[in-house]
Amino acid sequence: MQPRYPEISVKLFGEDGNAFAILGRCQQAATQAGLPKSEIAMQLDLTHEATRALLKPAAAAVWHRLTSV
Repeated sequence: MQPRYPEISVKLFGEDGNAFAILGRCQQAATQAGLPKSEIAMQLDLTHEATRALLKPAAAAVWHRLTSV
């Protein structure tokens, strides 16, 4: 897979590895590169949908376990 915006780089090593911190750095880099706000918003929406899809089963499992104890 090729990056959509290869001219934009985001430092990952030596930084906060939290997914939301990384997304914040990506948003900041996209803004500084002059991407339209609509494009940044669309990418963030897609990322949030993927995050919800990933976290929903994990949260359901934990919630079930907490309520079953």
